[in-house]
Amino acid sequence: MKVLIVGASGMLAKPVIKHLDNAGYSLRLFSRNVQQSMFDKEYEIVRGNVFNLNDLSLAMTVKLFIFRFRILMKHQLLSLLLKLQGRRI
Repeated sequence: MKVLIVGASGMLAKPVIKHLDNAGYSLRLFSRNVQQSMFDKEYEIVRGNVFNLNDLSLAMTVKLFIFRFRILMKHQLLSLLLKLQGRRI
């Protein structure tokens, strides 16, 4: 199963990525600042802003998402992002 890690360049992302990789998951990493050189292994990288729906839609062709280290289904992620976008100033 492929898992999208939203915020893959964040402080807690690296140990989560390593754990999921060791567990056998295929990973797609999404962040504004994510780069292949940040990791020991090669992963699928998608650069973009989580608040830009065009960027996010390019990455969202998987079934399971990790966002702020909560496991979400696609409809849950979209709902959460809409709530977060409403809080932005």
